[in-house]
Amino acid sequence: SGSDDNNLIVWDMQTGEKKATLKGHEDWVFAVAVDEVGKFIVSGSRDHTVRLWDRASGQCIKSWTRADEVNSVAIDPSGARVVSGTDEGLVQVFSTSTLECERVLSGHSGFV
Repeated sequence: SGSDDNNLIVWDMQTGEKKATLKGHEDWVFAVAVDEVGKFIVSGSRDHTVRLWDRASGQCIKSWTRADEVNSVAIDPSGARVVSGTDEGLVQVFSTSTLECERVLSGHSGFV
């Protein structure tokens, strides 16, 4: 889960206990997603960044800076790609293997 305290919390869904706190964002965390394989966590923040986290260690693997606040994030089931959406109406697709932006998708006229 993400919060206006700038952190992510990883929860044990069986027990409800807090497993870890991931720190690194400098403003409110608006969006969080986890891949089905269990390798990655991705987060998006008001600080204009998308962060890719190693789920096992809790370490930030990569931070991508966007031009605006990051409102939404998703990760494909295999964990191969991360997508993010911002106030500027664009969707960016990032590779979790190369850690590069693969493409920018446009077409929205408002927040994504």
